[in-house]
Amino acid sequence: MNRFFLIFALLFSISFSQGQKNVKKYYEYVNKAELAICKSKYQAASKYYEKAFKYHKPFRRDLALSFKINYKYIENYELAIQNFIILAQTGIDDLTEIIDDTIKYQVMWKYIKNIVDTTKLTLNMDLVSSINTMRHDDQSVRLASYDNDTLRSQAIYRTDSVNYKKILEIYEKYSSINEYTAKTVTPLYFILLHNSRYGYDPKEIWFEEVKKGNIDARTYMELEDQCKTAIIDKMEGINNDPIYGTNYNFIFAINNTLFIFEPENINEIEKNRNEIYISETWNDYIKKVKYIYFKQNQDFHFLSYKTIIDYSMTSEELIEKLKKEIDENQVKGVYFEIKNPFKSN
Repeated sequence: MNRFFLIFALLFSISFSQGQKNVKKYYEYVNKAELAICKSKYQAASKYYEKAFKYHKPFRRDLALSFKINYKYIENYELAIQNFIILAQTGIDDLTEIIDDTIKYQVMWKYIKNIVDTTKLTLNMDLVSSINTMRHDDQSVRLASYDNDTLRSQAIYRTDSVNYKKILEIYEKYSSINEYTAKTVTPLYFILLHNSRYGYDPKEIWFEEVKKGNIDARTYMELEDQCKTAIIDKMEGINNDPIYGTNYNFIFAINNTLFIFEPENINEIEKNRNEIYISETWNDYIKKVKYIYFKQNQDFHFLSYKTIIDYSMTSEELIEKLKKEIDENQVKGVYFEIKNPFKSN
């Protein structure tokens, strides 16, 4: 019996280790694909995505980008269809989000319409229903009318607490919660974000799920950084260094100027990213931010930046103030300007 247990434990350890290695290789090739997109090397990007998908079941965002590259940029329709068949298994509500020009690409449109109509979904509908209920409750309590702020805060707290318990329950009930079983984990994201204000860390629920490859590490990074920002907003004197470097306080645009401020803890950021198998460095991240800002290509929104408005001064005054701080080395950062922010390639 002991010998059997040891053999089983060894096999499990090997399998788990191999699974982690596969997740790491997945993100490595996805990062290479996104950097290739930034250089308009679409053939290379397609090949990198293809390699990534051999290591791990692809996340929807990567499938959608790979599909778009293959049908729209390099006309590899066979590979595009392969991408879409997998994507369709997770459920698609709006096909126009996948193909934006149904006239120009009417042949491809007919193909994917038929695929959607005939593909069997991998979704667990009981799980989907549970998550949708949580999403409904989360939004309803925030949109409702109250006699005063105290009643509103109390109602939101009660709903957030109930939803947090429900998340714990569904992770007890279902062995695998990911985009192929739940369709989207976005409602869970916001519930975890809301509960971070009460001291609950998403890491307790999602960290291991990220390492298993069930939750997209890029989504998790944004969640953790947003949660830290939410806590900082509520409590003074807390270290505001981002955990994963996705905090929009460091990267933002005002009018036609993009500002990038370098966090003081970059080494720590990259260490934290490596821990969840993200090979994207801070410099890689900045290349992608600059690409999105300057190209303004609606096809490739694999990152985002936040436009801020400071109401204490006009935008021009704020821009000049920030430029001066950077030029005089008061802060470590760079800025870029674009004449036409709506330019498209």
